[in-house]
Amino acid sequence: MIKELTNVELPDYVEDIAALHLANFDDKRSMRQLCEDMKKYSETQGFRCLVSTNSGIVTGFLFGYMSAADQFYRGLIDQFITADEQQVLNSSFEVVSMAVKQGYRQNGTGSALLAALTAEPGRYYLTADVHDVRANAFYYKNDWKLVKSNLKLHPNIAPKNLYYKQADVHIN
Repeated sequence: MIKELTNVELPDYVEDIAALHLANFDDKRSMRQLCEDMKKYSETQGFRCLVSTNSGIVTGFLFGYMSAADQFYRGLIDQFITADEQQVLNSSFEVVSMAVKQGYRQNGTGSALLAALTAEPGRYYLTADVHDVRANAFYYKNDWKLVKSNLKLHPNIAPKNLYYKQADVHIN
């Protein structure tokens, strides 16, 4: 089941989300620091957090917020994109992190999280490690457009691919 968390519900899930993030990414932060950072992220304009659960277990998550030119990571990206691309990202939702628990992959959980996010019309972007073949194939399969590849944002950050998706209003 996919659920969008409110800021009131987030504290009940933050440790499970942080643990899943740390299990999937080479992140040097401690569990405590990541939980504190997530609470800060939740105060950012347009913050959204979606979780997938199965029998009360968090099996996947996705979170992010509205992008702004003054954000650190966004500033790194802006060095490599055109002024027009920067304008597009200004009004876009940035997927900061997304992961699916081992044992729940390859069953549609990640696609369901992205579909729930993009069910709301708008612009969305995310980055993926260039060498993460599984993640890059996943975003391609889910119709995300590769905008730029092999972005060397910082010496301590693996090269990234930048993906974008425009979700339009669906009329039945």
